[in-house]
Amino acid sequence: MRKLLSLLALAGVLSGCSTYAPGEDKKGLQLQSEGTQVLTAVRSYMDGEARLPRSLNDLIPKYLKSLPDEPQIRYDAQAGRLDFMYVQDGSNGMAVACHAAIGETQWTCVGGFMEPKQQQQQPQQ
Repeated sequence: MRKLLSLLALAGVLSGCSTYAPGEDKKGLQLQSEGTQVLTAVRSYMDGEARLPRSLNDLIPKYLKSLPDEPQIRYDAQAGRLDFMYVQDGSNGMAVACHAAIGETQWTCVGGFMEPKQQQQQPQQ
């Protein structure tokens, strides 16, 4: 019985240390949900106007009421993509980059990147 209680306690401690896959944490899912509205608006703009928007502001107000405050989406028409970055909550949170090709309506997220502020502070070799 003592071993069982010890195993249950250990499982409880370890579950508190679990990390989420990039974009699968609560914050990431919320940001992707907000960002998906922009992806859908870009797709609708392309269908309606038969061209790419020059900027995300071209979507307002016909295709989107307003741009979300979070995530701060970067639109690069030349590269054909939209992206945003965020840091997962918690002490073990990693930096996550989410991107979508223009015309797609879902985000792909990858993690393990340093925040831009941290990259700038590293000494040059």
